[in-house]
Parts: sequence; C-alpha cells; structure tokens
Amino acid sequence: MFYATCMDTAATEAAGITPIKPELARIAAVATPAEFRHEAAHLQSMRENILFGVASQQDLKDSRQVVLQLSQGGLGLPDRDYYLKTDSASVAIRAAYVAHIARALTLAGEDAATANDEAGRVMAIETSLARISRPRTERRDPYAIYHPMALAEAEQLAPHADLAVRLPKASVPHVTSV
Repeated sequence: MFYATCMDTAATEAAGITPIKPELARIAAVATPAEFRHEAAHLQSMRENILFGVASQQDLKDSRQVVLQLSQGGLGLPDRDYYLKTDSASVAIRAAYVAHIARALTLAGEDAATANDEAGRVMAIETSLARISRPRTERRDPYAIYHPMALAEAEQLAPHADLAVRLPKASVPHVTSV
C-alpha cells in the first residue's frame, strides 16, 4: 500500500503543494529569531535536519548505551565542498542547484523574479553554513565528533539553540545529556 501510494504520480501531481501548504504558511509567518528557532524545532520533529540533526544512536565508546546525537545539518547539497570549491564543475553544480531551487519555488507559486531572488538567498545562507561546517573526513573520524556532555553544558555552548524546547519537539524522551 505504501509503495502504491508513492507510485501514484497522478494523485501527487493533482495534489500539487496542497499537502504542505500548512507548513509553508507556518514558515512564512516566522518574523523573529525566536519564532524561527521554534519553527526549526517543529520541522525537526518531522525529521528535517534544520540547522542541525537530532537522532539517537549507540554511544561510540559504549555500544550498550543509546545516546542523543546532535550533528551538523542545513545544507541542501551533499557536502560542504560543493559550496566551497572553485573548479568549473563545482561552479556548474551550484548554478544548477540555484536554478533547481528557483524552479521549485516557481512551482510552489512564486513569480520567476521572486523565485530567482529567493534561490540566491538560499544559496548564500547555505554557503555561510558550509563555511562553518566540518569537512567530510573530520565527520567520519569518531574521535573528532565524540563530545559527550550534559544537556546543561550543551545549552551553555549553544544558548540560542533552545535545546530544552527543541528536544521534546523532536520526540526525544527525557534528556539529561547529549
């Protein structure tokens, strides 16, 4: 049934963006940094890696424990290098990505000029995030990503992340450490 639903392209095309209109309206209503943080937490509750990922996994040094893992997120392209490399292939990929974003925004109802402007802004934001993202090789190193800490420590490290608000919305049970 799940497979058949996913393969029903006629129904998908007929529905258009109607199924996600409530979410788009929520996002469009964001006006302050605090509202943005709450909306990001809401999107994370739907398993979207907005700004950072939230997941449970085995502790890297004690597989008997399941721990909360926070990881970098927020990039639409597969890796930070897609944003930072200056070779012609990378430049072409970025141009195609911006065109893809603009096309998606146009399909969602934006006029072409607005869609192109917003696609450029998306690329600028994602490029900023890419500059502060860890390279793939560092993310594969378990010692480089292993930083266990109490929730209170994590909140001090990232006071604007609103972890106390975000984690319950991400369906994380009572959390005392990350």
